[in-house]
Amino acid sequence: MTQPTDQSTLSRYVNQSPSVRLVILAAGAIIIMAAIYAAASFLVPILLSVLFAVVFWPPLVWLQKRGLSSGLALGVVLLGVVLISLILLGFLWITIGSFGESLPEYRAGLATQMDALREMLNGLGIQSGESDQGGASAVDPGQILSFVIGALGQLFSSGFIILFYVIFMLVEGTSFQQKVQAAFKDNAYAYDYFSRVTESLQYYLVIKTRINLITGAVITGALWLVGLDFALLWGFVAFLLNYVPNFGSIIAAIPAVILAFIQFGPGFELVLVIIVYLAVNILVGYWLEPKMMGQGLGLSSLVVLIAVVFWGWILGPVGLILSIPITVTLKIFMESYEGSRWLATLLGSEEEAA
Repeated sequence: MTQPTDQSTLSRYVNQSPSVRLVILAAGAIIIMAAIYAAASFLVPILLSVLFAVVFWPPLVWLQKRGLSSGLALGVVLLGVVLISLILLGFLWITIGSFGESLPEYRAGLATQMDALREMLNGLGIQSGESDQGGASAVDPGQILSFVIGALGQLFSSGFIILFYVIFMLVEGTSFQQKVQAAFKDNAYAYDYFSRVTESLQYYLVIKTRINLITGAVITGALWLVGLDFALLWGFVAFLLNYVPNFGSIIAAIPAVILAFIQFGPGFELVLVIIVYLAVNILVGYWLEPKMMGQGLGLSSLVVLIAVVFWGWILGPVGLILSIPITVTLKIFMESYEGSRWLATLLGSEEEAA
């Protein structure tokens, strides 16, 4: 007879003690993160599929508003998704294969350029050590290729699975909105929360994709004019890694700058490639992106940095791209409940706290 009383006492204690709630919340978060880490190989294709489905959803709505039936608009969008995916996969397959075939030539070129750089520094009175293979092996083009493949590998190793997920999500999306309205017809608060999450993700991904397309196109054109090998590949790497806030653009520049050093040596072309990346990133980061994003997503710079590192560790290289959408979703979720609203405030920017 005392068991219900004990349970109710425990329930009141948990509800009234913030420290107990915090411990339970932390324990639950650790368990969930451990489960996500263990299931990363399964979750990454699904999360990427959601990202692509959100990006391709506005064209579907746009076609429907232009008078196309839901079925015809869906068919047009699905055909575009399939064509873009096949073209992209074919391009990467051919380009990365060609890059791999050129590795012996680039290794030899790197050794030659390192010797030339060492002689130039010695001529200026700067002692740089004896000529050996250590300098060349320290920055191996093979390592550059491995980095690029590592950043893209999770995305394209299961590319066809992701493609099928996206197709089925778009097919289901045509009736999903009606299902959500029916599910939450008696709970306007829950429907408002769901709508905020969806609209925030769509806003961020669509605008960010437009910005990254401009960035990738400009870098591709500039590197092609300079004469750098595989300019289209480096433009695509810039497009993809610019989803990573703050330092994604820096990471994207590293392989292209090293290849410019191998191909041109420490001369005018190398400086020009560096200037291209600096100019594009300054223009995009300080003018274009703030103009198109408006006030942004309301995350502090420190939170963005921590989110990138954390989700990159949990989900691998693709986690760098997914870090901001996931963090924004969590922030909106925390804002929706009074008990966790203080966490959302800590995640927010200074403008929101003011």
